[in-house]
Amino acid sequence: MSAAGPKLQPSREDKPKGAQSLLLVVLLCGVLVVSPLFLSARSTTGLAILAIALFLPYLVVCWRLVRTPGTKDGPGLAAGIAVIFAVVAAVGCALTIEEGSYLKLGYFAMVGLLHALLAVLGFVAFQKGTSKKPAWRVAVRSLIDPLVYYGIVFFLAFGALAHH
Repeated sequence: MSAAGPKLQPSREDKPKGAQSLLLVVLLCGVLVVSPLFLSARSTTGLAILAIALFLPYLVVCWRLVRTPGTKDGPGLAAGIAVIFAVVAAVGCALTIEEGSYLKLGYFAMVGLLHALLAVLGFVAFQKGTSKKPAWRVAVRSLIDPLVYYGIVFFLAFGALAHH
């Protein structure tokens, strides 16, 4: 037993409500992003691996929100991922308007709106959170980490498609 005594886990009432609602929106966004890969008529092992790779950062955000709900790290990362996918959804909407595919347009619009909501909720929770590091540093890392991760996933997927 340590001199400081045992560490007590915060009860459900002690956890910020913003982190709990953010957790639900993060999971919804992640499921929405990867669902077309599982609903595809050509479901393959490669698409399943791609879906897992796309969903993994959402799980990291959930883990951070559950583990340390009052800090800036989880909400910042959620907002960073949300900004990336909101931009991707906007590009997807622009391309599908030109195609005239309304089902795809609806999907991209839903992804964009839900990620915009996630970005706002993440920003609000980020403002309320605490951190030992400067806020600007956490914010920059929250955007750079997912960009690097998704960049690597994109280039691996592109390489795999080009190889076949």
